[in-house]
Amino acid sequence: MIFNIPPISYSILDSITNNFKVNPLNATDLQVFEDISCKIALIQNTETPIIKKPTHLIIATDHAINEEIINLNNRVNELDLIIEGKAAINQFNKSGIVDIKIIDVGLRATLNYNESIINKNNNKATRNYFVTKAMEAIEYKKCITNGIEMVSDLLNTDSNCISFGTTAYESNFSAAFLTATLTNTKIEKCVSLDSEYTTEQKDSTMYTIKEAYNLHSPMTLEEIMCTYGSYDIVTIVGAILKAAEHRMVILIDNYVTASALLFAHQLNETVIDYCIFVNQSPNKGHKIIIDHFEKKTLLNLEYNTNIGIGIPIALQIIIGAVDCLNINN
Repeated sequence: MIFNIPPISYSILDSITNNFKVNPLNATDLQVFEDISCKIALIQNTETPIIKKPTHLIIATDHAINEEIINLNNRVNELDLIIEGKAAINQFNKSGIVDIKIIDVGLRATLNYNESIINKNNNKATRNYFVTKAMEAIEYKKCITNGIEMVSDLLNTDSNCISFGTTAYESNFSAAFLTATLTNTKIEKCVSLDSEYTTEQKDSTMYTIKEAYNLHSPMTLEEIMCTYGSYDIVTIVGAILKAAEHRMVILIDNYVTASALLFAHQLNETVIDYCIFVNQSPNKGHKIIIDHFEKKTLLNLEYNTNIGIGIPIALQIIIGAVDCLNINN
């Protein structure tokens, strides 16, 4: 698929910079706020930018690798907590600054679908890439299409700001395989194992990961994603590219979303111009991606979840920065 992402024009940059006014002037160093507001103005190609109906898509899927990595039976089901309104992201979003939607792209279980819980199920979980490739080309393309369709639906609501979260712990490992492959980094440097692992479990798991990485030899970008990827990551890739095509502000919060951006950038380099890195997690692979793009993050909250709990916090800063730009317009 070809995405026609417009290049950013810097013709209005001087005017934007001159318009950034706060009172009292020069009271503090507000460079970070000026940078954010200018970035959004350039994305939207206007001297009077605005954030409209920001939407956070939580992409839910299952994997077939959990027995290869760790027994997850004792893990709290974050998806259930989000649906019940009891997860951390719900608490940070009490003001409703962002609209949260859950997208089922590959869950084994069936949810109670509605306007906020959307069925885009591709298949019941990706396959075990410790044995075979994760998905077929037809599944890859379906996920890309799902991402495109989700953004198209948002555009019809006049939304111009999008972000992503994921619920599957195993997606961290897909992100690690993609990071290693696309940045030419050793796989062990892209993986962060849970503190609950014993030394023996860490050694055994890392050995298994290396074996899986050496099992495959994907050549093309599509083959790389089909081999190591996951339905949530591919869906986010399609959504990111479609969002950039329509000049949406794209907030990148977590490792899994960052790995989707890394892949999307391979398909169209211009996409990076539409992205703001919100947070850097403790995950080693996440830092590799941020350094790869030579970016800084707005926040550094040290949480290691892919749900996207930094989005409601970051949006308060982002909207405030845009208001500073527009105060005299």
